[in-house]
Amino acid sequence: MINTSGGVSNGNLSTTGPLSRTVFTAGLVGSGQIEASFSGLAKTPSGAITVQPGPATRLRITGANAAPRAGEAHQIDVTALDVAGNIATSYAGPKTLRFSGANPSTRPVTPPTISQGATNVPFGQDVNVSFTAGKMVTTTVPATGRMTLYRDETVTIHVLDVNANIGSAGADGFNVNVAPSDRFKLSIYRKGAEGQPAVTEIITAGVPISLTIRAEDAFGNVVAGYPSNTGPQREYRFTGAANAPDGTPPSVIDDDGAIRLINTQNVDLDFVDSVATATNGRNGVMTLFNAGSYTIHITQQNGAENGFSSTNGGGLSVQVLPSPNQTFAWVLHSPQTNGQVFTGINSLTVQDIYSNTITNYDAALNPVTITAGGGLSGTVSFASPHGDNVLDLSSDFAGGVADLGALGMTYLGQSGSGTLTAVAGSRTATSSPVIINPGPPASLQIQAKTPLTTSSATVSAGSPVTLTLTLFDQSGNVATGYDSSASLTFTGVPNPPPNGQPAPVVTDSGGVSQPFGQPTSLSFVDGRSQVSGNANGRMTIFQASGPSPYSIEATAQLNLPGAPTIGTAPGKELLVTVNPGEVAQARIAGPTNAPWQTYTQFTIEALDAFNNPTSVAVDTQFTLSSDRTGMFALDEGGTIQTTTFTILAGSGSVRFYYRPEELGNHVLSGTASVPVTTWTVAVP
Repeated sequence: MINTSGGVSNGNLSTTGPLSRTVFTAGLVGSGQIEASFSGLAKTPSGAITVQPGPATRLRITGANAAPRAGEAHQIDVTALDVAGNIATSYAGPKTLRFSGANPSTRPVTPPTISQGATNVPFGQDVNVSFTAGKMVTTTVPATGRMTLYRDETVTIHVLDVNANIGSAGADGFNVNVAPSDRFKLSIYRKGAEGQPAVTEIITAGVPISLTIRAEDAFGNVVAGYPSNTGPQREYRFTGAANAPDGTPPSVIDDDGAIRLINTQNVDLDFVDSVATATNGRNGVMTLFNAGSYTIHITQQNGAENGFSSTNGGGLSVQVLPSPNQTFAWVLHSPQTNGQVFTGINSLTVQDIYSNTITNYDAALNPVTITAGGGLSGTVSFASPHGDNVLDLSSDFAGGVADLGALGMTYLGQSGSGTLTAVAGSRTATSSPVIINPGPPASLQIQAKTPLTTSSATVSAGSPVTLTLTLFDQSGNVATGYDSSASLTFTGVPNPPPNGQPAPVVTDSGGVSQPFGQPTSLSFVDGRSQVSGNANGRMTIFQASGPSPYSIEATAQLNLPGAPTIGTAPGKELLVTVNPGEVAQARIAGPTNAPWQTYTQFTIEALDAFNNPTSVAVDTQFTLSSDRTGMFALDEGGTIQTTTFTILAGSGSVRFYYRPEELGNHVLSGTASVPVTTWTVAVP
């Protein structure tokens, strides 16, 4: 039998082969002897044997505080051990360690740390330390090895030598039970996300969400004993959310199921074990309506903890998306001008039912058609590349808003007051009334005032016609916005007249008669010219029109930038029938040559004052004569010779025959109740 004695224990001896050879393995360091005994032989001790520690095979963590509070730093020690658990004194010098086992806190996310002198190194990262005789040196200033944990949890802390790949497996770890720190804040969570790191919750306007509110320390750990059992029922005020653009206020349902308004009304909540959780649609069900990103806070309003709130990092960050129920909102500047791009602020905004803007609206996926109505019968169009009344490009709506003026929106048609309607699928919205004023003049109409304003007139030659000229825009609306002069040139009556009549004239704005074909300045008010006295459009025509009326037209050079010229619109001419006036003179007419001693036909014609053939109201007698020898007769054969001829009432002429008896020029003349123009006929 072989035993050990002295200071060495827990060793063992084993023999292999003959008894003369054995192998001794020691478990603890120290000095001792080995003795052998065998039946019948005396015991024989060995000399003194000293056992040294082996190389380090593992690390062990120890500490004085196994129940720290969150956020409190406390010292730990790390010791290197050999395979038998002896301190591995040969483990010395610089070492790189990595700690693990503890989790970060949640609000805020704060990782556990180990101090490396003045630096706090998060768990999982390399910590550069020094060992002496198998123990981590902690006497640096500031101290190395001060551990700070932040999460309320029971865990085992481990360490690893990154280079030697030895660590604190199993029981060599350090078991700690971290307790919450002091009460610090209220924290708001979306129900189901309690104790998780703070995130921005994505919610939809008008859709309720259930909340959980917890009393926590500075690191997001629940603190027991809130609220205290003394004092009244605690009341809370939620803040941070604005009303929706349409005025709908945000709200929270309290523990009794009552709806309380955020920002203005207090809310009763039931806390159990420092936690209030929405249940059965009450005790913290929140509904927000204003789209956007903001933070919801809660503050206690009474009791021992009055003022306790979430403002120290416990607020709920939200991103409120617009409701999927969408419509359009119009902004139109009024008035606008027919045929011209809308001016001022004019927009079409895609909104939800709470008037939140749908910022990602894509007209390429959801085209929008714009139509006019409610008193406007014209059409709407947009500039190129659209060309019609449909917004169908992704770029048409920027941030949910279409700038209609920038897109070249134009209305063309009947002027007046009406509305515009936007339609995209099931979305329909009609604007408030907008006034469309007539556009600039594009054509004109000439009418006579007799006294009614008409498109035709019948007058006697030389009698004035009162003209009314009306300017129209391109859609036929009276151009009421034109208050200026215009230079007009009238046409439709021959000038000069063929029979020596005076030229047709129109009086200008100064009362001066201007002949047809010459510029005539007229004044317009609200798109119309009106005669004033004898000025600004009194027309006089001296030549009778005959069987067909004159069609009076005009061109007008406008007093506008670029001096545009417009003309009479088709069908807007003035038809004027000019009848001869009363008989004022007569003339003898016929051939300029006549044969000698032969009866040749001539005519006595009744004329008005302007040489227009006319008829006589009563029988009118003419006495003819010649300055040469000749004979007058009623018939071509000369059987009824006379010098007296009568134009019967209602007729405008009478025939007679003349036979020259001399050669040379014969001047035929006559007398009557009106002057008679002579006629010269040559007799060769």
